[in-house]
Amino acid sequence: MGTNIIQKQSLFSTIFNYLGVGIAYINLLFILPHFLTLKEIGVMRLIIEMATLFMLVFQFGSPYLVIRYFPTYVESEEKQRSFYTLAITFSILGIGMMSIFYWIFRDPILNYFSEKSSLISDYEKAFLVIAASLVLFNVFERIFSSKKIIAIPTFFKEFVYRVGLSVVAILIGIKLVSFSQGINIWMFFYLLAPIILLFLYKKKFGLKFNFNGAVWNKPNLRKYLGYASIVSLGAIGGGLSIKIDMIMTGSMLGPEQLTIYATMVYVATVIEIPKRALVQISDPFISEYYTEGKIDKIGALHKKNSVVLLVFGVFIFLGIYFNLPYLFQIMPKGESFALGINVFLIISGVKFMSLLSGISNQILLNSVEAWVSSVTIVILAFTSIVLNYYLIPIYGLEGAAFATLISVGINHALVMIYVYWKFRIHPFCKQIFLLFGFAVLLFLALIQVPMISNPYLGILITTSIISIVFPLAIWKLNISEDANQLLIQLISKIKEKVI
Repeated sequence: MGTNIIQKQSLFSTIFNYLGVGIAYINLLFILPHFLTLKEIGVMRLIIEMATLFMLVFQFGSPYLVIRYFPTYVESEEKQRSFYTLAITFSILGIGMMSIFYWIFRDPILNYFSEKSSLISDYEKAFLVIAASLVLFNVFERIFSSKKIIAIPTFFKEFVYRVGLSVVAILIGIKLVSFSQGINIWMFFYLLAPIILLFLYKKKFGLKFNFNGAVWNKPNLRKYLGYASIVSLGAIGGGLSIKIDMIMTGSMLGPEQLTIYATMVYVATVIEIPKRALVQISDPFISEYYTEGKIDKIGALHKKNSVVLLVFGVFIFLGIYFNLPYLFQIMPKGESFALGINVFLIISGVKFMSLLSGISNQILLNSVEAWVSSVTIVILAFTSIVLNYYLIPIYGLEGAAFATLISVGINHALVMIYVYWKFRIHPFCKQIFLLFGFAVLLFLALIQVPMISNPYLGILITTSIISIVFPLAIWKLNISEDANQLLIQLISKIKEKVI
């Protein structure tokens, strides 16, 4: 039953993710460069990066509380409501702490951007409102996830945010609104998402806040506060490690350079999208297996997920990398974005590390070893800050990318080593080494293919070659049973349509 739920919800969530990515690609590669200047795009990117960092730091562990402790209350609807009330309360407390923190440190924060990105001070309300909206959205998203529902929040997150960005960019570009007015409209779309989830939750499950004593008691509150503190410490490090390259690039190189860097990083992020859905729906099952002491099931899930994720990741990487030169010819201001192709290549290495590590971090977060994740992430944040500080002035955009590659690589290595030492679980198997060897050979072969003068024809031919050669090789080498099954299903559906 659990496997069917994972596959069904993961399928729908992945579909929504990729449809959302399609919109995001159109935004980043065509709509934003056409309707906005590089500076305006960079300012909007800096706003969302600041908002996301604040969200990660000040959500106060509320989403992780839902995943970690929800299985304790599955037998009672009243206790579930009470626990959800507690998680939402933690989110509200986090927003309050964020407001106090910003009020105290406002001047140093704005002064940090005064030289290269002074415009950020004009939009501080924007990143604070967006941050608060994301905190509330995340806790509701996890509440839905605990009910084994991930497709609904994914749909709203991927479409509401991204369609909103498209609308705002077009309105600014055709001069119906000013840039400042557009930012205010953009804020509205972020506020809309948690409101929609709240409405849907009320409609589906009934919105009744509850303060049951079995949940709201001193021992439990101490336990939850302790766990929230641990994961919040990790979130601070995680937020810094994820966003510090963007923020420091914007501060040290300016919004125009940030636009190029952020666009290439986002393009590389597509490689990691299959992991989002798979990890999100696997989280509750990891928690259940850990509670039941079924470490062997967690190990099997870990290894299986890593192989599948790497198969899809390699396929996506090859398709993007060898089509990027053609995309630069088509997209507005493409000659400027072409300067960041090495950033894509370096950040792709970061994404492959993430796919290899699979659910390693989730294994820690759903166990008594959650503190280890926080420690490694703090190490990651410190390493990332130091490397960015020294490498960006020397190597520019590539320096920021290399800083991320090195720091994230160290983090994933530490996490996987600890998971193996503690649980004897690791993702490595012969299929992964076989996949890596084949991917290197195919990459070297594709480099030899000459560029085609017509970019549209070039994209068609390149995509066709990769789409035929790669799946056939995966099939023949039998690298992933799950990938082979998906290919069989796809071929069967194509035959049905044709016949």
